[in-house]
Amino acid sequence: MTMKRIALFAMLAGSPLLLAAADVPVSSGTWKIDGDVQGTPVRMTCVLAEAEHKLTGSCTGAAGDMKPRVLMGDVKEQTVTWHFDTAYEGSPITVSLSGKIADDGTKIVGTMYVAPMDVDGTFIALRQPADGSGRSSSDDSGSRSRVIRRLIARRR
Repeated sequence: MTMKRIALFAMLAGSPLLLAAADVPVSSGTWKIDGDVQGTPVRMTCVLAEAEHKLTGSCTGAAGDMKPRVLMGDVKEQTVTWHFDTAYEGSPITVSLSGKIADDGTKIVGTMYVAPMDVDGTFIALRQPADGSGRSSSDDSGSRSRVIRRLIARRR
């Protein structure tokens, strides 16, 4: 490596832009969730907001409930966990989700648990585009995915 490259790398490593990007919450955003709990399809949308490794936000559509339900959760490295209260056929339930964010930051794969019914299942959550274009996250040029992969690698 030449001295010019070393100097450029050192300068960029201390860049305020890169330092700010390292603090961007990878889990924040709107996620469309498709899952299955013991043969019952589960479809919902959750809006996650991450700050200091804590999650807040809301979920709609679980158990057919279109009222936004407040969620709370945590983030540890690439694992996100959150829960919220809703109702199923008039009975109160708590839905808990835990999953791993993919390296490119566009997908969460995990498990869900419903209490007090004591049933569980699996889910896949896909990040929805912030621009409202309707394009899937995989339609972008890949630059956003590369940035997210770098941010996740820095968390480790």
